[in-house]
This record gives sequence, C-alpha cells and structure tokens, in this order.
Amino acid sequence: MRWLPKSVGSRADAQVTAVRISPLAASSPWISSLHAVVEQEGLSPEMTDEFPDHINVLRFERREIEKVLGVAIHGVRDDRIWPDRLVAVLHLLRGHILKEQDGVFPAARVVLVAG
Repeated sequence: MRWLPKSVGSRADAQVTAVRISPLAASSPWISSLHAVVEQEGLSPEMTDEFPDHINVLRFERREIEKVLGVAIHGVRDDRIWPDRLVAVLHLLRGHILKEQDGVFPAARVVLVAG
C-alpha cells in the first residue's frame, strides 16, 4: 500500500485522495472473500480459547473495516471526514493483515495441529 498516504493535508488534497482511493477500496475482495469466511468461520472459533484478546481485536477491526469499505462501494461521500476515515481504515486493514500474517496464521499452525 505504498500509494496510500499517511494522512491527508488540505481539504482539497483530502477530497482528491478519497476520489482516488474509493474505487480501489470498493473493489476490494475483502468484503465477501474466501479469506473472510476462513477467518470468521474457521480460524476465529478455533483460536478464541487460546488467544481470546487477540481474536476479539481482530473481530473488532474486521467490523470497522467492513463498515467503511461497505460505504466506499457507493463512491465518494460528501462528508468532510470521509477522506480521513477512508485512509485511516485502509491503514487499519494493512495492520490487520500483518497481524494475521505474522501472528494468527503461525499460531494457528501450532494450535490446530496440537488440537
């Protein structure tokens, strides 16, 4: 996500950022992907007993990400905070993916094999 700005500066910059990013966010396979099904129905229930706090954080993040990307499907909102909210949730998505990649998936190998 190198194309993703750390933050948006002026209001005009924010609107341009939202116009550029909204179609990308809306086309994200995140919302109804196999990944989501595997995470929600496969890994989360199996991992909750061992890592309840971590799994609850990931569930919360998923709800926040889905909420904002669900709005992005409908295009750019005429809302002063929308560009910042969209950029923030895309940063959250990046961090969420890294938590899964570096934490949940390696731990799942141990938990699921041992179980």
